[in-house]
Amino acid sequence: MLDRLKRRVFPLLATIGLLAAGMYTTTWGPTMMGQSEWALPYDLWGTLIATTRLVHGNIGGLYTAPTGLVSLPGAAVILVPCAALIVATGLSLQIPGPHNLHPAVWLLAGPYQILLCCVTLFAADALAEQLGVTRWKRGLLAAASAGALWSVSARWGHPEDAVAVGLLLYAVLVLSRSRIALAGWLMGAAVCVQPLVLLALPVLLAVLPWRRMPLFLLRAAAPSIVLLGAAALANWHATYTSVTSQPNSPVINHPTAWTSLAPHMSGGNVAAGPARLATIVLACCCALAVRRRAGRWTERRPAAGTAASAAMAAPPAAPEARAAPAAGHRPPPP
Repeated sequence: MLDRLKRRVFPLLATIGLLAAGMYTTTWGPTMMGQSEWALPYDLWGTLIATTRLVHGNIGGLYTAPTGLVSLPGAAVILVPCAALIVATGLSLQIPGPHNLHPAVWLLAGPYQILLCCVTLFAADALAEQLGVTRWKRGLLAAASAGALWSVSARWGHPEDAVAVGLLLYAVLVLSRSRIALAGWLMGAAVCVQPLVLLALPVLLAVLPWRRMPLFLLRAAAPSIVLLGAAALANWHATYTSVTSQPNSPVINHPTAWTSLAPHMSGGNVAAGPARLATIVLACCCALAVRRRAGRWTERRPAAGTAASAAMAAPPAAPEARAAPAAGHRPPPP
């Protein structure tokens, strides 16, 4: 156990730093600057409300107001332990604002969701170690990743983005160790938490043999099918509207030049539209490039591949053949 902690010392230190910085910049920092209200991530509150409904068994309320949930149910599932504590302690989930300057629930939900985001730090460090990256570069990677995670966790309150990336990195890691089944389940969990990681799916498929792809896709789809199916059975209209239309506000989400590619902006629909088509095409092109590169790598090493295939295909030697006496040596009589 101590050896594992030593190997992950950089993500551990980055986690401690991110937790301290996140809680300081959201609570004591604004107070010291003369502001009366804590600078809290408002987006987290809607997901917490959805998760508390899930804790109470109200699956049909996942996508009804005021949750604002537009992702798959995994975004709420990862907050279930925190929501269970909130329900048990009776803390209020009233939205922060002029009438709720210092919500006590943040002292519980804040550290939890920040620590949850840090799974990405450990996944990135494990993958870097697998690739043989030097320790000082892994330290820089942990510091840079913690800086990026501050915006996701403490600023906007979207731990599902970080968790999905962490699960995806772990899927890549175990896939590099030929554990294809586990990689499929990890990819499925990542998709269920944040569907945008589907853009990485073509690249993962590109390194698999054709015969292994169907089962990999089935595992990658199973968690989302089960959870989304349960939500749809409980409340079909709300689930379908939130997941397909994904209503949101382009004013809050800082519109860019890309939003002009969406033909219909009625209802503040910025999460959907044809702009995503270019990204999907790009991901598929990257997968084709990876597939071709992997094919060339195999062609440059035909002897090793032939020898490995022959060793896997050859039948095991018979016991009498393995115990055959050396030439010139007569076995003792029975």
